[in-house]
Amino acid sequence: MELLGLGAIQMAGLLFFVLIGIILTFFRWRSGGGGVLVLRRFVVRTEPSADIHVEIVGRAQGLIGFLLTLAKISPESTLTVRKTDATLDAVGLMGRRHTFVPLTQAQGSRSGYERPFLLLLISIFFLLNSLVGVVMVFSQNQVPPQVFVGLLGMLLIAVVSGWAFLFRRTLLLSIGSGGYWTAMRFKRSILENQSVDLDQLIQVSDFIDQLILRAQATGTPSLPPVAVAASSTRCPKCGSENPSGARFCENCGAGI
Repeated sequence: MELLGLGAIQMAGLLFFVLIGIILTFFRWRSGGGGVLVLRRFVVRTEPSADIHVEIVGRAQGLIGFLLTLAKISPESTLTVRKTDATLDAVGLMGRRHTFVPLTQAQGSRSGYERPFLLLLISIFFLLNSLVGVVMVFSQNQVPPQVFVGLLGMLLIAVVSGWAFLFRRTLLLSIGSGGYWTAMRFKRSILENQSVDLDQLIQVSDFIDQLILRAQATGTPSLPPVAVAASSTRCPKCGSENPSGARFCENCGAGI
């Protein structure tokens, strides 16, 4: 009976880790980040005449990307750095977010990599469960064959999760402003033929810091006034423009 109860412990542990993953994803989204993206484009232009200096495009991976495609939502997120500002268009299951950071108010940039710490916890959990199962197997005279299959499955999950923690790294590039960090997390893509190592990412981060210092030294450029068109209603009969809220056309009298 105790061996049968081991399955319930595994299921509870899996549900716990899924819940932790959802909570971490939620707080990462609220803090300006998002899910891990598959790198599609990584372009850096250091020429002073360039309009866009850094452009990083990634798409949502796996099931998330598939669900976004079914919902007719573009699964791509884009981080763009210009002379005066940086923007992040992030797309995820929780919604879409557009973040604008003026470089004159930016604190700087961060770059590095993250390891999937949750996979380490999963590896430890299943490794301990398999060890407990082995002890319980040797303490009984007759053990069903499915118990050995379960122990082998738990050990396999522990090994695969531990290997993924050690060798799977997610690159991170973020820009801070007012204590708020706009971040993009991505990994290399074999299908897209895009690969960026940590040294390249650090060089890009240094280049962004130079853009920030340059923008803060020169100040904020004056922006042209934005013309906002007045709201109007077009007549379906004669095509004349009418004031917003009008029920009849002022030209031909037709109902709008």
